[in-house]
Amino acid sequence: MRPRTTVLIAVSISVVVTAAVLVVAIASIMYATDSERKEIHMDNSSVPDTVHMDKEVSRFFEGTHKVKKISSQEELVAILAAAASELSGGRFGGYEPFAADVALEAGEPEARMLATAPNAIMEFEAEPQKAEDASWDHSTTNVQVKGVDEPDYLKNDSKHVYIVSGNTLSIIDAYPAESAELVLKVTLDVESQYIQNMFLNKDRLVIFYDGQGDEEIIPQYDFVPIRSYNPVTHALIVDVSDKENPTIIHDYSIDGHFRDARMIGNYAYFVTNSYIDHQYPRFPVIMEDSTPIMTPEAFYFDDIGQLSNFNTLTAVDIFGDTINSETFLMGYAGTFYVSEDSFYLAYQQSLPFEFYENSLRDRFFDIVVPLLPDGLRDEIKAIREDSSLGPSARWAKISGLMQESYNEMNKDDKEKLFEKIRESLIEYDAKVQEETVKTIIHKVSINEDMMEYAAKGSVPGTLLNQFSMDQDGDRF
Repeated sequence: MRPRTTVLIAVSISVVVTAAVLVVAIASIMYATDSERKEIHMDNSSVPDTVHMDKEVSRFFEGTHKVKKISSQEELVAILAAAASELSGGRFGGYEPFAADVALEAGEPEARMLATAPNAIMEFEAEPQKAEDASWDHSTTNVQVKGVDEPDYLKNDSKHVYIVSGNTLSIIDAYPAESAELVLKVTLDVESQYIQNMFLNKDRLVIFYDGQGDEEIIPQYDFVPIRSYNPVTHALIVDVSDKENPTIIHDYSIDGHFRDARMIGNYAYFVTNSYIDHQYPRFPVIMEDSTPIMTPEAFYFDDIGQLSNFNTLTAVDIFGDTINSETFLMGYAGTFYVSEDSFYLAYQQSLPFEFYENSLRDRFFDIVVPLLPDGLRDEIKAIREDSSLGPSARWAKISGLMQESYNEMNKDDKEKLFEKIRESLIEYDAKVQEETVKTIIHKVSINEDMMEYAAKGSVPGTLLNQFSMDQDGDRF
């Protein structure tokens, strides 16, 4: 049996309640004159001191959380249709989870959640450690992890400086300083006017820039094809052994916006993000010089989540012809951490539409109503149970009763009531926040051009940036 290592994932909790949750569904208060106002005092003994949240939010995130392969266009369409049904309330309207799903090839990640808050722990197979790179005799780009280079607009070796600005590449012979000179300044023939950044490894540059692909589609119920444009990311492999005459070795392109990149040894790893067109969904494609060369293997997770983007991880051997790629149908992954053997993709958990749709209603009836005067509570309960009224008519009657009750209260009692409601809502919202605001983290093991999905976990809170993540030995 292979040894197992434990990874600790800690994400600080950011308790910032969203505006949608903070809205209190109470109509504006109409004040009566002193002569009209009745002196009504609330019986505080009937008001509970603490209001607890009884509903389980976890029901919104059911599923096995296993990674599954998407093997065909038909499967992709079925998965998106099933997810759309669930996110719009299908799961809680009588539909079975992924009712439209067809038979998919399952691959269970070697991970299980051992704790939920404040830290989460995942177990997975340990990857072999790579040998450390040889020390350099010059400064390089500041990096978060030793041996894992990060892209930049300026790179240098022990003698030359390479700069990309706009769509221009400049090479400067910088050492010794007294004889420094500009060797080359050339405008690259690229679609974008702004190069993202680059890597330097010996006599090879990897330059990333945004481009645009296009194809013909026929709109629904139409008959005339139209051009459909989609963002692509280019990865140029440039041989700069001859500083005055650089040569493009490879021009790879892959669907999606450039998100981030790292270089480990002779391999450049980069992430692209492509939004799913639910009307015309398609897999990302990798091309070289406008010729398709591969379609990455695609995966998804059978839990409730926003299946809105393909996040594609691509590995390129910058000194050879090897390229490999895998893509994951999930939420928008915007934060990354990379060690010498693992690539981590993180994003904030998405909530189904039904959660937002019901949250204001639930917090009103579960928190606000129990704190109202006894008679008013009973009348509101009766209105809520009146099936002859629609939602708008029910609220009109409820808000009218609340207005009348407030107008009959004296100022002090009314202010005390509102303050107690606000305090209870703050407690309620904090508990909801703790259960629902989570960061999803995916781990992909990497070893040169080999990539294998390893684990998925979630932890409370939101990430600030990539520096909120780190790995020390077998702990993350």
